[in-house]
Amino acid sequence: MQTARKYPPSIALVGSSGGGTATLGHTQPIDLLSVIHDELSKIRTTDSIDNTQQDKPVFAAGLKFALFVSLHDGGFDSATDSSIATLYSVGVHKRSNGTYFYRGNDNDEKDENDHSFRVDVLASRKPLLEINKLYQTIDKILSNAIDTNQIQGLVSISSDPTSTNRLSMASAARSSIPVVGSGGTSLSAASAIVGLRLVGNSGGSVATSTYTRAVGFAHALAVDLGGSYQFHSPSGTAAPKLGSILDACLPAFLGVVVSIHILKTMEDSASTFATLQLLVDSLGSYVLPTLTAVIVTRAYSHQHSDIAIMSSILASSSSCATGSVISGVAAGYLTSIGVQYMLYTCMRYSIPATMTNVILGGGLGSLTSIILHLLQLPTLLAWVTATLRSVLVAGTNFPGAGFLIGIVFCYGSKVGWYHALFLPLILMEMEIGGASVLGAVDECTLVMVSAGICAGNLSLPHTKEASRDFSKRGLCINLSCGDFIEAAYPSMERSNIINTFGYIASGFSTELLYCDYARNGQPRAPVTSSAYLPLPMSIWLSGDQWKRTALACAMAFGISYLGCLLGNSVTRLSSGTGRNIPELTDKKNKGD
Repeated sequence: MQTARKYPPSIALVGSSGGGTATLGHTQPIDLLSVIHDELSKIRTTDSIDNTQQDKPVFAAGLKFALFVSLHDGGFDSATDSSIATLYSVGVHKRSNGTYFYRGNDNDEKDENDHSFRVDVLASRKPLLEINKLYQTIDKILSNAIDTNQIQGLVSISSDPTSTNRLSMASAARSSIPVVGSGGTSLSAASAIVGLRLVGNSGGSVATSTYTRAVGFAHALAVDLGGSYQFHSPSGTAAPKLGSILDACLPAFLGVVVSIHILKTMEDSASTFATLQLLVDSLGSYVLPTLTAVIVTRAYSHQHSDIAIMSSILASSSSCATGSVISGVAAGYLTSIGVQYMLYTCMRYSIPATMTNVILGGGLGSLTSIILHLLQLPTLLAWVTATLRSVLVAGTNFPGAGFLIGIVFCYGSKVGWYHALFLPLILMEMEIGGASVLGAVDECTLVMVSAGICAGNLSLPHTKEASRDFSKRGLCINLSCGDFIEAAYPSMERSNIINTFGYIASGFSTELLYCDYARNGQPRAPVTSSAYLPLPMSIWLSGDQWKRTALACAMAFGISYLGCLLGNSVTRLSSGTGRNIPELTDKKNKGD
């Protein structure tokens, strides 16, 4: 019968980057050890703190000791004594005389104030023969820690139980502590030759990932130690909103839109375009649904990393048939939920790590795709976004609609509607690989209006002493990158005249985009474009309608420019030439 422990359960780890490096994470030792430590720290036992107190919950101390060898070129199956490797450690300390020690729970040299977890590099980029000698020296320290009951569990990752790790493995066998791990060859030798007591889902490491193995290790040790383990603990941070997730996909959406537009300009060359038609179809149907599925999955289950990405790509395959990015979002969200529950189920039934990843990365993604297809959800969501595009296009056929939309767009950008509503709508318009009606509105009402106000501030600042640097920066970024519309906000808040002209510029420029409602009795194709691009490229994206886009941009710029000149002139006259106007930031500070 074991005596009551005076400290929370401590776990040690020994191992290497493995024979063939077929395991995700083995080549990132610091991340590997850190993730395993985090999961082991979630084990909660009910051992007594000392012999006089009743049982109460105690969280495990996590990974208190670790030795991990990472080979720099290839795997250990083909390694030689001269192969270059690095030795990483946790809990190993070096004395001034050059010897090493483990600052364990019962060690006289332990530091009561040292509770931090840190991965150290004991030897960097040395020949494997030299690394192994140092490893064996420190392995004796681990062996002693196990024999003295300072270590209550062991993790073995592609270790060498009959040579390099011989002493620590022998101590683990004598003490009958639970051992978990991965690496089929090493675990087979450890169990059959050394006589270790393997628990949980210990098995092979092919196609496994850091997180799934860490969860398996922690769950198995918790069960054997008579405790509990909650593999998913709330991080304390709220999950991102759907709008922000779509916004994060903007670079890829723009890349697809620009690429397709370039390819379509080659349409006159029939032979060339025929060879590129497959690429156009792929960009328009497959890329964006897959991308949104991956981004959503990463956002809602980031800890699962690579295996969740694999699953989300498979799950989005049903969405690719319709090209619906909203269906991709649904696939990614369902995958993030499914990964959590399936992983827990696999751990509960001690399914080996490789099979767990096969189920999560392959089975779950495929099953999600099939279910979405049977429910016809991709088709339904594609119809929803197609209807949305039709409504936006239909709105361009009514006189005055453009002016109203321009005003709403300008106002909404100031009160938080842009990222929550406008940009997601723009991206949903772009899901089939084309530019956006609202993207053209965005370019005129926000980007060009801001550029005009910045240009006005450069021509005539509101005071003689006002710095032109900020306005110069705003003008350059708006014209060259289609961004930084916030550069105009201080001027619009400072002057009612500038603010009014900004709204007028937004309204008239959008009305110009929407005018010319019909040609030969038929509705005319709407003007589409996008912000976040250099001005010439935004105009080029409009295709045959580029002249109307250029004129609308010039109108937005010109009206806001004149309004800024007028507003600043009134400000200078009302304040007296040469006198400073209180800055906007000062007003805000006084009101705080």
